[in-house]
Amino acid sequence: MAFSSVAFLFCFLPATAAIFFATGFSRRVQNLWLFLAGLVFCVQNDPAAALALFVSVFVCTALGLAVERARERGRLLRAVTALACAFPLGLLFLARSLPALLPDFPWAAAENAETALPFARILGLALFTLQALSYLLDISRGEAAAERNPVSVGLSVAFFPRLLAGPLLRHAEIAPQIRERRVTWEGFSDGICRFTVGFGKTAILAYPLRQAADYVFELSALRESADGGASVPAALAWVGLMAYALQLYYGFSGCSDMAAGLCRMFGFTAGKNFDYPYAARSVTDFWRRWHISLSDWFRCYLWPPFDARADADEGRQTRAGLLVWLCIGLWHGAALPLIIWALWHFFWLTAERVTRFDRRNIPGPLRRLYVFFTVGIGWIFFRAPDPASAFSYLRIAFGLSRNALAGGAALMLLREYWAVFLPGILFAAPLARFLGTVLPKGPAAVFRALALAAMFFGGLICLVRAGGVIWV
Repeated sequence: MAFSSVAFLFCFLPATAAIFFATGFSRRVQNLWLFLAGLVFCVQNDPAAALALFVSVFVCTALGLAVERARERGRLLRAVTALACAFPLGLLFLARSLPALLPDFPWAAAENAETALPFARILGLALFTLQALSYLLDISRGEAAAERNPVSVGLSVAFFPRLLAGPLLRHAEIAPQIRERRVTWEGFSDGICRFTVGFGKTAILAYPLRQAADYVFELSALRESADGGASVPAALAWVGLMAYALQLYYGFSGCSDMAAGLCRMFGFTAGKNFDYPYAARSVTDFWRRWHISLSDWFRCYLWPPFDARADADEGRQTRAGLLVWLCIGLWHGAALPLIIWALWHFFWLTAERVTRFDRRNIPGPLRRLYVFFTVGIGWIFFRAPDPASAFSYLRIAFGLSRNALAGGAALMLLREYWAVFLPGILFAAPLARFLGTVLPKGPAAVFRALALAAMFFGGLICLVRAGGVIWV
């Protein structure tokens, strides 16, 4: 079950919200209902994942109490914390390894993103591991108390809106909201609006952009393997890469917006996870704007243990950055292209820091072209199943595969998908924010209402045409 699906929009979400407000007489009952709803959400995607999450919540509850006890006694805190953290890390390793170790198990097989959310995605890509580590490490640091109620732990590490794409919330941030939060109709309305924005991004823009990107990448792989890519012009490869870059942004940020909107509906606060990353003026700035909660998590939990004196030693800072980026690559998946993707970004971030790139007087358009070019090449490795496929696509993009530099195919694709490319490019810049500041208050409210209605009904049309569910 995806957020952008008929089953979620018209069955799961209305039922969850109705029972949630009906149980408003008790915060504990509401929390229990949200926890149970999360398990139902997981069961719809993968029963094995739901069972694993259910067991993991109770294990994390016991581990959190053990870490707190070690901290209070002042004995063996590091050893107990390390052993406790080994559990979510082990789950992540298991999720990544099962498809290769047990390919004949249906629940461990490679995912079919159109129909199901597999075990590996729930426990790995859905951020459960990082949320569980945050819970245990916050207790170890003394920044939060251990929860004795498994339901509270479940809402901290496995709240269903944040199972797919975040945003990540530290346990120290979410624990007070679990116990005491204000649930209002105004907040519920704001949550619906934010959810609608995310739904529109996913259904109206990300889904057709994915179709365009899939066409180019699959055609490039076919032609390269058959005759060196002669029939795929370089311009078409760059159009496909642009479609993929925009698809990632609208798909991922749309899912994050829907998750944040759902959190707001139920009284939780989730910060902004994307801040117009393609408007960044450097790769460093890009990573301040892309998946902000993930960057903050690694900065908060992974950087200090690797390097407590990073500002004092350039070499130490570089080594720490290398280790962090290797961990980021491995977290996304134990595949060589993802490691190359991580090292690619580490190289440019290090180069920008050493050369003081942010302080240099470079025109804004050139900076943004540099960011798109650099990040775009990284996305090729992020998508590729193996390094050979990534380098094959790069050869085609730079005209090194006996292929033409330009041709009618790129124009045909742009003409076919202009209705998503044009708004996709425009709204990747802070155009909506600009309109909100220049329009008078009354017209701005009318424009916002019309835009939200268009997003919702336009998204429904796309959803029906896609067969009732959209995965991007």
